[in-house]
Amino acid sequence: MRLETGERRILRDVTASLGTIRIGEPSAIGELMPTMQRLMRTEVLVMTSPMEKLEGGLTISRYHATGDVDDKLLFERFSEFFETAPPRYAWYDATRPEPEQRNVALDALDLMRPEELQESKIYKDVLRPTGLHRSRQPRILLCEGASLLAWFGAFHVGQGAREVLGRLKLVAPQLARRLRVERQLERAPRTFAALGACLAQLGSPAFVVGANGAVIETNAAGRAVLDSSPATRRDIGEAIRGRPTRVPVQVTRLAESGANAMWLVVVHEHSIEDRIAAAVADAGDRWELTRRQRAVLAGVVRGLANVTIAAELKVSVRAVEQHVTHILDRAGVDSRAALVAKVLLG
Repeated sequence: MRLETGERRILRDVTASLGTIRIGEPSAIGELMPTMQRLMRTEVLVMTSPMEKLEGGLTISRYHATGDVDDKLLFERFSEFFETAPPRYAWYDATRPEPEQRNVALDALDLMRPEELQESKIYKDVLRPTGLHRSRQPRILLCEGASLLAWFGAFHVGQGAREVLGRLKLVAPQLARRLRVERQLERAPRTFAALGACLAQLGSPAFVVGANGAVIETNAAGRAVLDSSPATRRDIGEAIRGRPTRVPVQVTRLAESGANAMWLVVVHEHSIEDRIAAAVADAGDRWELTRRQRAVLAGVVRGLANVTIAAELKVSVRAVEQHVTHILDRAGVDSRAALVAKVLLG
């Protein structure tokens, strides 16, 4: 792609601006859109990031438009269209673009027959009302792995769409890099807030550990372990390295493209049997059960049948049945499943 001297200078300035992050300031991409439009030599330049909603449809997380178009009307039309749009609404899947379309410059009209476009909902609801229905659509789906970062492209009338594609490719790598960084910066506070909430729900000591061994996040049980057990600290380091530990330690790598390695480490200080024994003891105290009733309750929680419990305790099956009936009554439940849940969940 040959550029004029002035265009080469514009490209250098755009590249430099995209590579500069100013924390706390709005994204530079919106400000750069008019400059990039001139560089593309096209009538309209658009960037939009549709995201899937839980209740169905899509929403717009990012939108920039510049050129010969009413950008407010275009945004309104896109927003209304996305409310009920399926994930695959314009010859690509917005939630997981097809591999052959990721980070590839192409003219979207080459993916369809002319009558397909005119019969489509996006043509009727968005393109025609905004006057973009006569345009070619040179674009790039900027992706991070299988995830869409943004639809970035032009609405170009007349000849020259192929040249626009070539010019889109000049800025696409820098744009994708900038979008990845902005996504990470935006997500970081929410991610760590959610992570902290999840750790708090774990009864076992749990940690998020960085590649250098630094404890990035932990829960209350984990803090207690760090304060009182140097041996467990060593176990965590050994587990990350894949070496044997004194107590069971579960390690899960938290991997995200472009991020430093981190691990979720959960220390299982007690066996399942220990947890059952503790839960049964607590329930026995609350319900004022006898020693024999507590033994029967432990068998029920372990999933044993009455005949097996009777054999272990060397009593009759009838005696076990009577104990189970009494325990159900004290617990205020009417089934063994509900009893087990009440013992283990409190």
